[in-house]
Amino acid sequence: MENYGTNLFRRVISTAMAFSPLNTDQLLRIRDEVISWDTTEVAQFSYTHEHRQGALKTYLLGLLAFRMEDDSALADLVNDAVENEAASGQDVFNLVATTLRALQAVREGDMDTALQLFDSAAVPFPVIGDTFSSPLYSQLYGRYIKAELLYEAGRFEEALPIYLSFLSGYDSDGLYVIGPAYLRRAQIYEALGDEEKAVDVFERFIDLWRDADPELQPLVVEARASLDALYARSVAERQS
Repeated sequence: MENYGTNLFRRVISTAMAFSPLNTDQLLRIRDEVISWDTTEVAQFSYTHEHRQGALKTYLLGLLAFRMEDDSALADLVNDAVENEAASGQDVFNLVATTLRALQAVREGDMDTALQLFDSAAVPFPVIGDTFSSPLYSQLYGRYIKAELLYEAGRFEEALPIYLSFLSGYDSDGLYVIGPAYLRRAQIYEALGDEEKAVDVFERFIDLWRDADPELQPLVVEARASLDALYARSVAERQS
């Protein structure tokens, strides 16, 4: 586990996810913290090496650049990852470059390319410790963005398994998006006409996020309105 890096990743995720309120000052502060991270201080676990922490640093800066819509910085970070792969021979930098290229494609409105790149951003190390302890290998951010692209395109059957994957229990990073994943699942079930499942998952989301921060409460309000509409429709159908 990238000991310091994992904690830093969690702070990046809390500010860089699309459902988080856009707070430029906070994003700049966390970016400065990432920039100042000395990746030569290798964490305590034997399978965590300096080059992997360096790749994670580039990755985190890429997520922040994407959230801040800083296309120039994002392009520079892609180039850095490519150059580091060539210099080090480490596939982990290819993983970072591919993921950041996918985010570039999202920014350019090229959904097909973005989806292809997200799919090709394969984990380069088939080691359980690496795969399940590192936020880089979990690909949480890319998986969530991919699911959102599919949802927005109305490709609900393809998006649903990804939202479900955050509840799998295999990777603790999924906890960061479990609320929004519930909300999207409920919206998908409603769109697909499975009102019973939609009601169940809307209720779960509301219960989970009822005490969310004030800036996130609009999502709860939205969910309550959808749930109330489903209740009303159910009552009207029984009375007809």
